[in-house]
Amino acid sequence: MRCSKLSHCFSVIIGAGMKKKQPQSQVTVVKQLIAKHRLQILVFVAGFLIIFLRRPDALLTPQFWAEDGVAFFAVAYNHSFGLGTLFMPYAGYFQLFPRALSLLGSLIGLKYMPFVFTVFAISFQVLPLMYLWSERFGEIVKTNKLRILISIIYLCLPYTQEISSNATNSQWYLAIAAFLIICITESKSRITKFFDYLVLTLAGLSGPFSILLAPIAFLEWFRLRRKENLVRLSIIVGCALLNIVNILFIDNSVRGSAYLGASLSKFLDIMGAQVFTAGLFGYKSSAWVLNNSWLAPAIAVVGIAMMGYALLRSPRQLRLFILFGLLIFFAALFFPTSSNSSTGLWSIFLEKGATGRYFFILHMALFLILIWLIKSRTILRAAPAVLLILSFIIGLPADFKYPAIRDLHFQTYAQKLNLLHPGQTERIPINPDPAWDITLTKH
Repeated sequence: MRCSKLSHCFSVIIGAGMKKKQPQSQVTVVKQLIAKHRLQILVFVAGFLIIFLRRPDALLTPQFWAEDGVAFFAVAYNHSFGLGTLFMPYAGYFQLFPRALSLLGSLIGLKYMPFVFTVFAISFQVLPLMYLWSERFGEIVKTNKLRILISIIYLCLPYTQEISSNATNSQWYLAIAAFLIICITESKSRITKFFDYLVLTLAGLSGPFSILLAPIAFLEWFRLRRKENLVRLSIIVGCALLNIVNILFIDNSVRGSAYLGASLSKFLDIMGAQVFTAGLFGYKSSAWVLNNSWLAPAIAVVGIAMMGYALLRSPRQLRLFILFGLLIFFAALFFPTSSNSSTGLWSIFLEKGATGRYFFILHMALFLILIWLIKSRTILRAAPAVLLILSFIIGLPADFKYPAIRDLHFQTYAQKLNLLHPGQTERIPINPDPAWDITLTKH
């Protein structure tokens, strides 16, 4: 009797152990991941769709844009997609993301590469919203209503036609994603941590942003003194050091030689017209402001005072975001790429629709400042509320639709290249036409 009871107990224990050890099927794991991140997936799809609606031709008639073709894909193609192209600097910096993307051409082929570039560019454009809508961001943005408002502003932000839907300018969105990772709470998932580190590395080696993110990452680590913050800081600092070495010793020919043409009046015009007015009401509004000699400086003074107040009184994460935007802005003003402008580089910053990428993060910060002022219930909250409403009525609709770029029939040229013999070349025009083209040598 005892033996039968003991054998029954052993069988129960062994059976339970075997059940515990049974691995979950891949389908079950995928279903669990989808269920856990269902809201973020919906946000991604909605964000992708909104960006598509702003310029449908980006996906319907995909084409290379500027450096996407000339500096990245053409270089990878003509070097037989060698891994050595990954860390070739361009314009003084490493450009890991578009160069890695270009290497996919060895698997996908020339015909589909503009489409692949665009899909990845839009996906990385939506990436910051994945962090905004994650549970880890709940301590910073506490309500879904506020998340929805910020998401709409981010996706419909005026003056972004230059940086939307192209891999060349994905670095700006990667920079925002990296900033959010620095400020966000630690994930318990190893997969999520690995993804965070991958994004930090891509952002750190795609443009100069690691240099400007380093002090922000240091401040977060110094405040919390946690291992995770130290890892993030180490990645950012490592990327920053690589960029600094490259700027000083390897690819230093394009920095520091430009004539600035700097003056206080130009600075106030840039701030008043391009940062505060165009950021809220669209890039065309800057020309109207600049036609009134007193208006841009007056707007600049009010805007700078508002931004200064936010730097002193707003929540820590918003102060850091404003600081990040200002670091980028002043780096562009005082450490630009070379320019042949006889009136100075600062004059180019005043041209309608030009250099909008340098104001991008400050424009986003401006909207966040208005939201914070409205929520802070100060006696002055009526003015920010009016500005935000007017921006939704005027600015966001005015700049929502991007002008379609000219269809240069890239597919036709891709087919012609395929018919060539190895060693023969084909010149392919790309946008912005007619200033840009690529020359590919058939393998």
